[in-house]
Amino acid sequence: MAPPWIYSHFSSGCRTDSELSKNDSHDSHQKVVLLYDMAKETSDKIDLRNQILNVFFPARDSTAIALSNTIYLLARHPRVWGKLPRDVLSLGDKPLTYETLKSLAYLRYTVNEAIRLHSPLYESFRICLNSAVLPTGGGPGGSAPVLIKKGQVVAMHIYSLHRDKSIWGVDADEFRPERWEGLRPGWEYVPFLGGPRICPAQNMVLAEISYALARLVQEFSALENRDTEPWVEEHRMTAESRHGCKVALTAV
Repeated sequence: MAPPWIYSHFSSGCRTDSELSKNDSHDSHQKVVLLYDMAKETSDKIDLRNQILNVFFPARDSTAIALSNTIYLLARHPRVWGKLPRDVLSLGDKPLTYETLKSLAYLRYTVNEAIRLHSPLYESFRICLNSAVLPTGGGPGGSAPVLIKKGQVVAMHIYSLHRDKSIWGVDADEFRPERWEGLRPGWEYVPFLGGPRICPAQNMVLAEISYALARLVQEFSALENRDTEPWVEEHRMTAESRHGCKVALTAV
């Protein structure tokens, strides 16, 4: 439950129609206030609060979970950790900007592979608005068309998709960043979903994880696992490690 003071912010967002209309004509020099735009659709403070939290949630919890999952895997795969300095330290004195982070191929492969194996988003649900026939998914082998009727709920299990051996190979359950070299997956890899409902924070999340890992590589020479527990998923709003991420770092 949110504390009472927080609702004063949502009350200020619930302006009159004339006040809200002033926020309609955005130009390059005008600040866009998300709360004001959302308040055009509803004046329900509870709904506004929930929608705002949904906007900020990926920027905090999902990013932190994905980062800790990546460190969890790196601590158990010293070979991969050992290859990251060649990538990151090749920048020399260049600052870690969005563009330079994108240029670090092996770092990008590592993050993609960690998210593939342990994506914070493990499943997604959609309601069919109009009856449609999907080209595959039906029949004993799943290769025949399947009818989805209006109103039916379609569940997508991302965890299974990202570990499908027919897509990722017989080593689909292994942490091997090298598989991403030259790989350009489509709907086989959807940790941020896709299409019009794709996560708007995708690039920000990847940049934040990459930056944190790059700084770890710059400051520490060794990453050691300090946890004897096997991976156990805990499902809340996202999927995370029940035992956390216990590691030790050695400074350069």
